[in-house]
Amino acid sequence: DLDADGVQDPDEPGIGGVPVRLFDAEGAELDTAVTDGDGRYSFRNLWYGEYHVEVDIPDGVVASPRDRGADDTIDSDIDNTGVMRPTTLGPRQYAASRDAGLIPVPAISGRVWDDLNADGIQGPDEPGVVGIAVRLFDADGTEVGATLTDGAGRYAFVGLTVGDYRVEIAIPEGFAATLQDQGSDDTADSDIDATGVMPTTTLGSGEISRGWDAGLIPVS
Repeated sequence: DLDADGVQDPDEPGIGGVPVRLFDAEGAELDTAVTDGDGRYSFRNLWYGEYHVEVDIPDGVVASPRDRGADDTIDSDIDNTGVMRPTTLGPRQYAASRDAGLIPVPAISGRVWDDLNADGIQGPDEPGVVGIAVRLFDADGTEVGATLTDGAGRYAFVGLTVGDYRVEIAIPEGFAATLQDQGSDDTADSDIDATGVMPTTTLGSGEISRGWDAGLIPVS
């Protein structure tokens, strides 16, 4: 899950060689598979009944956000430990799209949104802003990554090394930064200053630093 948004994109590759285990309703392990070169697995010739799938999350990656988006065929179904919710199979039924997104770590992710009420806090009805240029700099001020926000305003830099980083966004013409560091919930505030620069953060081993967000307000 290269953009860490919990949704499978066409350019995001499958991961081969990942062990996947099947359990019945009593929690007994019934079978083990290993994903192929495209990241696919399957368990066949089962009796009807309740099952759940667990993915052995490899070192160097963590689980993507679960149940993102409206399309259940392209979201990630595992929790942080690699466990999926139970599913019940009927006769001749095939349960497809029991999928698992994995994010290379360390990683930094966030969202750029349109702060409609200009209060500096992300509201549930405030949309993301697509196509915003986001750049990542290391402790020496060297640019080490660049990307654009997706349709939901999200961005991510994944597979980083341990160290200090800061994020900068290019504030588009006609917009200004909203209020910075408002409210008590750091996952819902805006982190950019008036020039689009965020504070420096330190990434540890295996860490995803989420919530590096930017609120924008239109100006006349």
